[in-house]
Amino acid sequence: MTIYHTKDNMEELSAEVATEVIQVLYNSDSSIICKIPYRIIEVLQEKSEESEKKVNFKENTELKDQDISEESKAILSILYRDYICSEEEKIEVNKVFENNQKQYEELQREKYNPDKIFEQDNKIQVNNTVEENSLIEIPKDKWYVVLFNKIKSIFKKDI
Repeated sequence: MTIYHTKDNMEELSAEVATEVIQVLYNSDSSIICKIPYRIIEVLQEKSEESEKKVNFKENTELKDQDISEESKAILSILYRDYICSEEEKIEVNKVFENNQKQYEELQREKYNPDKIFEQDNKIQVNNTVEENSLIEIPKDKWYVVLFNKIKSIFKKDI
């Protein structure tokens, strides 16, 4: 996740996300908006003008239940951490961020573990049953049978 708390980074933000973020901020208390630097609000407003998206903000509904994207929620949480919350709350929020990051890294480690990836290559799952998909041994003929067949094929050509 990119951290969008500088004016330069905020310009990479999509217009739809900027619209959602600015609408949430406009529907919040004015004391909250005053804590966020003007340059960030300015960039959000400029970006939101590029979008035709209409945000249906539901009053008396928690942010997590609003109909906005996960990226917008992430940006709002970063704005909250960097500009709105107190020092004590910052410590708690940073702990939550670190915990989420550790969980994400653990999931990625499990998902892309090379040992498990190669382990799964030899197995195919069919109808909730696991079948072994390894090389099949093809029985080889004995050397004397191959020689006999070769000699026999030579004589058949001559006849």
